Amino acid sequence: MHRSRYLVKRMSENAVAGILPTWLILLAVGACSEGDGVADATLVAGLTPAQYEVARLGVGDQYYIDHDYTISELGPGLADRLWIRTANADKGSTTDSAIGFTLLEEAAVVVGYDRSAASVPAWLAGWEEAPASVRIVVPAPISPLRLFHKTFAPGPVVLGGNLAAGAQGAESMYTVLLLPTAELAPVALQLAPAGATLDPGQSVQFSASVIDPLGQPIGAGTIQWTATGGTITAQGRYTAGAAPGGYRVIAQAPEHGLADTAQVSITGPGGDLQVSTWGRAVLALDNATYTGNPFELEVDATFTHGGSGTTLTLPGYYAG
Repeated sequence: MHRSRYLVKRMSENAVAGILPTWLILLAVGACSEGDGVADATLVAGLTPAQYEVARLGVGDQYYIDHDYTISELGPGLADRLWIRTANADKGSTTDSAIGFTLLEEAAVVVGYDRSAASVPAWLAGWEEAPASVRIVVPAPISPLRLFHKTFAPGPVVLGGNLAAGAQGAESMYTVLLLPTAELAPVALQLAPAGATLDPGQSVQFSASVIDPLGQPIGAGTIQWTATGGTITAQGRYTAGAAPGGYRVIAQAPEHGLADTAQVSITGPGGDLQVSTWGRAVLALDNATYTGNPFELEVDATFTHGGSGTTLTLPGYYAG
């Protein structure tokens, strides 16, 4: 069983006669089992509203303190991060100070906002929006959340209401993640483009970026390139070979233990077969010599693409 924990730090070890000991309660959350000690360093103090909860983020976690929605997917590096579980009952808040807390070290504060909203509150102006690859998936239509982040120095942080000035159409309360800047380590390697379709001999330039949990690029160091179906330079330029087919470009960042793969399609002499629209085609095949029960007749029709030589076999049936 997992549960949130509070770390209580005693500020005065020796009580003076007639003076009560002073205690400071710091929110330190552990996704820890019963019987474990508190393993997490303290990061925030004085959270308001007091009923909100600080926890470690995980797939399957309850999204709100007052609703049984659960988190179904997290982007790379977001699992086990500190977050504030809010109440969906506060989704209509228009105040300038809906959530407050004190950071005890520099951290990126991340607000996960309803994707279905027409606009976000003005207090998010100046915050950077994470790319779509940084995902927190909760029930539609608010999902995946739009993630806005901003780095704060140690000290007080105040966040406005879900429907404060500037916001329109948000149907669900936002959530908050807390990522100490010291923990914004590389979590993924991303190739661009993610794929390519080339003629034999044609080239394309690939690039690779090492990113942190918020999708921000970090120095990648040395990138090692390998490829099939063609050649690739040490700078990531791929040149297609002569043989049509599906191939791969692989980038590795050994310093970080990360890799990513892009798909490459090399076309045949006549080009790839591309379907721009889906439609329904009916072909009539006559067999004047068949004399049995037509409903027992089994037919296979094979189609060959003139450019690549690719074949597709489909079953047929008697239509009356």
